[in-house]
Amino acid sequence: MAAAVCALAVALLPSGASASGAAWDLNAFDLCKQVGLPYVDDNASGATYNSDTGSLWVVTRSPNHLVELSQRGEFLRKVSWHGFDDPEGVAWVGGHYLAVVEEPTHGGITVVNVAPGVADVYQGRTAVGIEVWSNAGLEGIAYNHQKGVYYVVQEKGPKRVVEVHKSGYHKELFNLESVGVGDLSGIYYSSSIDNLFILSQESRSVIRLAMDGNSVQQRWDIGGDRPEGIAFTPDGQKMFIVSEPRSMSVYSTNGCDGIY
Repeated sequence: MAAAVCALAVALLPSGASASGAAWDLNAFDLCKQVGLPYVDDNASGATYNSDTGSLWVVTRSPNHLVELSQRGEFLRKVSWHGFDDPEGVAWVGGHYLAVVEEPTHGGITVVNVAPGVADVYQGRTAVGIEVWSNAGLEGIAYNHQKGVYYVVQEKGPKRVVEVHKSGYHKELFNLESVGVGDLSGIYYSSSIDNLFILSQESRSVIRLAMDGNSVQQRWDIGGDRPEGIAFTPDGQKMFIVSEPRSMSVYSTNGCDGIY
């Protein structure tokens, strides 16, 4: 598999060059808005989009919070949580439920209920501990609603994507050591095109990757201080990049009306 990844053909695409406006096409995204998130205490580490509410959730650490935002970055509410070590990524799994991945050596995925009115969540780690082989642990999480499985990325040592089942079974999907990015910091799965979008903080770029791991469809450079989380609307027309310590960039393939 590593040899196959070495042969990947990467197309470098300039940010901000809007082409056809095609959904999911990284080259079609324009930067519409960059907004500070003053109500995020520190270390905005991951983001996800809730299709039911049309809002975003951002996970933070120091202290640990889940913060709900509008698509324009407006504050909606904050949920505190305890009993976790180092939350790094978040994925919407349906209804009022979010899955959060933690970075420590053995990692873990926790599912929490953030229904309206919930202000504080205390829930232990559920289902799975994932062995990683370096101090650079699990950084991002995505959810495949059709298959009911998670995809998580390990930051480095090695840089890889792991598929995690709710039973706790997990396997490496592919190794990305040879893709040419410094680390892996976030991940999003699109069921519409069966592709993964993987974020790199150190390289400040997004990679669009086929699920066989053998072909990088696109690589696209982005801004932001330290990009950590990536989310899309289900139609693939808007992309959200959350960066440490507390900012968000909003991109669109369909113009910026209504985003400002």
